Amino acid sequence: MEKGWLVVGVESADTPMVNWVMRERQDCVDDVKALARDLRESMRQRYANVPSYLEDLHNAFDLEELFTCLVGERNSSGKVILDEIKLEMKGKEMFAKFCKYCAALPHIRKAIQEEDLEFFEELSHVYHRQFKQAIKNHLWNANKGNERVGSIGQWFLIKPPQKKGVNNSEKYDLLSSRYSRFRIESLKMLPQDDDASRCRLHTEFLLRISSSKDELLVRVNEEAIVKSMYTESSLYEAIGRQYMIMFDIAQAKGCPEAIAESYYSCLDSQKMKGGQSTDSLSTRSKIAWCMPNAMRNQRAVKEITKAFLEKHKKPVFSAIKKTSYSQTLDRLAKEDAKISFLI
Repeated sequence: MEKGWLVVGVESADTPMVNWVMRERQDCVDDVKALARDLRESMRQRYANVPSYLEDLHNAFDLEELFTCLVGERNSSGKVILDEIKLEMKGKEMFAKFCKYCAALPHIRKAIQEEDLEFFEELSHVYHRQFKQAIKNHLWNANKGNERVGSIGQWFLIKPPQKKGVNNSEKYDLLSSRYSRFRIESLKMLPQDDDASRCRLHTEFLLRISSSKDELLVRVNEEAIVKSMYTESSLYEAIGRQYMIMFDIAQAKGCPEAIAESYYSCLDSQKMKGGQSTDSLSTRSKIAWCMPNAMRNQRAVKEITKAFLEKHKKPVFSAIKKTSYSQTLDRLAKEDAKISFLI
């Protein structure tokens, strides 16, 4: 169809009249170009209006950005070759600024004084390097042989095979769902040589592993990496407490508004009539926020009691030796209740 008609207005009178405008194919093409141009400009303006501190947090803490500095390959002897200088300098300046900000926070200063927390803004480069080296070692040295991949298989999302002439799904699968045993041989960024690649929301990588002859198109699964940072004790200790504290603060800075509203709603529910101290309100709110709902209280109390008894003396009388306190214990075991009808 070379021509068409577009309704531009309807005049309401005794006899309705419709106003039409003739349009050709080139008019449609021009409108699509204008839409794409305006959309790109709108995105550019939104990015330009992002607060500077959020960009600093992105440069210092974004895991996908970090992986662009972890690209490399193994040589014939198995040694990993990558750009260590680029890795060292990535986000270094921004991280130092954020470390200075964290060191001045009241609760961090209190932890330094009361909990013997070693946190110094002058050592920001040490904390940052420790984190980057921990992630690098965990990624490249996780499997030196034909072992199960563990959490590394969840750090990458693999794109399913694309078929020509079919509307392919953009859904990614976990790498571990396809390969259970492998060793990473090389990792490199997918070249961004066209407009489509430059407009992607995620950076894509080409991954070569020992269990596949072909390079795999993958992207980083940041959610799985963050989970590993908090749940794998060896990785947590390698990263260090100082970095994890700053990571907590950075995540809180960029949290969705719904989480903040939910927490303040919890805080409002813990207010008491007549007033209370700020410390009491803060402690009550934190406990209420972290505890499960009321329907799960029985399990919560059971688990708390179990954890308490593992580190404290059990509140039960016991005899150290057979001859020690035996008469007292025997008497307590046989003694009748003072008010018998209560039992």
